[in-house]
Amino acid sequence: MPLNVNGYNNTFSAFVEFANANGAGDGKAIARFAVTETMQLGVARKIVAADPQVDRVGKSRDLDQKRLNDSVRTSFRNAIRDMFGGESKIPANVKKAMLLKDFDEGKPLTARRILAVKAAIDNHLSAVPDTIEVNVRGRTVTFGKAYYERMVEAMPEDARPRGIEGRGELAAILRGTFSARIEQGLTVLADVREGNGAEHPASAANVADVSLALHAIAIMHGEGFINGAFSVADPKGRLAKWLDTSNELYLRRSSHLEAYQGMTVDGRRNVMRGIDVAEGRNGLLGGMKTVHFGTIPDLHSTTGDGCGPQRRLFFKCESHGIYYNPFFNHSRAAGKTPGMRERTSRNGDLIESLKHGFSFLETRGADPTAGGARKEHMTANVKEALNRAVAELKAAGRGDLAAILSGNNAKKGGAKMVLDNVMKAHAADPDNPLIQRIVNDIVQTIVSEHNGKHGDSIARLGNEVMIEDSDIAALV
Repeated sequence: MPLNVNGYNNTFSAFVEFANANGAGDGKAIARFAVTETMQLGVARKIVAADPQVDRVGKSRDLDQKRLNDSVRTSFRNAIRDMFGGESKIPANVKKAMLLKDFDEGKPLTARRILAVKAAIDNHLSAVPDTIEVNVRGRTVTFGKAYYERMVEAMPEDARPRGIEGRGELAAILRGTFSARIEQGLTVLADVREGNGAEHPASAANVADVSLALHAIAIMHGEGFINGAFSVADPKGRLAKWLDTSNELYLRRSSHLEAYQGMTVDGRRNVMRGIDVAEGRNGLLGGMKTVHFGTIPDLHSTTGDGCGPQRRLFFKCESHGIYYNPFFNHSRAAGKTPGMRERTSRNGDLIESLKHGFSFLETRGADPTAGGARKEHMTANVKEALNRAVAELKAAGRGDLAAILSGNNAKKGGAKMVLDNVMKAHAADPDNPLIQRIVNDIVQTIVSEHNGKHGDSIARLGNEVMIEDSDIAALV
């Protein structure tokens, strides 16, 4: 049956009204909803103009109903998908209102359905405050919506305030939750640092609170992030050893710290670990569901004088755990510390592991700084300085020094490994003016690259956020 143009226009008008109403002037992600030519006048006018059976003033004539339905339905679905950053991230109440099964079956998109979805999104967004301010031991820390929006979504329906009128109540709930959890996380960090970690079980809840405390410290220094990693000063390995006592822990494969995995730390093979955390008010920030951690070892050649970068903890929250990995078995036993109790498998581990794999593939080749991410990848300038130095040494007939400089998987080891290699190369020929200049060039590149960023520049791998002992001590 042919679709009436006027009926279609009513539907499309609701679509445009929906988009504009949600994106009006606030600069939020919703503003992307349908404010392009394609989604405003584009879809309707281009279809009408391209069809000889329909005149320019929009009088009712036969249209290809399937083509029309597909265009509008696909545009609408894509707009909502893009708004939330992917179909898997669309809130449950919005998915329910969309009736995605109808989309998949090719049913027409009606104005009623569009307005129902609009109401669901209004309900989802309006109660969630744009920011919350939390007092952290006398300092105000401001968290943006991206940190806690998924937490709110995971809250039980009967415990979650709704609508604009519930915004203040929800903000108070979040503020109270964050305040208590950050306080607990700082207490755990301070006690572990002083050697009193046994007072606190390394439960998933306490680990999540430590994560929240680290984020609070990062925000205090103007370096807040959702995606990325922390490098936490852990000179005596106390934080790593505390985490190893967790009953929630499992050893896992990782593409991070590849140059440091396999080194000997505390008498065992350096293997990465994971602790999964349930979503909700007591979960991780930014919709993350697992804590991924491991030791960044002390490289002795840079610390022989007692002034170099000491041992640190790599601590990264990720969207999916990876309990199952068919490529990880050989180093599991060698990575266990005495008394470690790896958790057993549970429902959902396989699905999460598969999702982790897909997520990993999606990020290959992506810009590691996109969206303000703070990842440990070696920066382009440091990599360029390394490549230039290796080329100069080879051109000067010093392939032996070039091999030292690029050894130990330097590019995967980050700036810290490059510095270690530079010092080894210098020790091999300390009077060589070329290597002396290279040492100066690389050190200056690393320091200037991270000028203005918090923390120990020469202990960095890349662009991760540094948490120093002094940061924790300042809040005790």
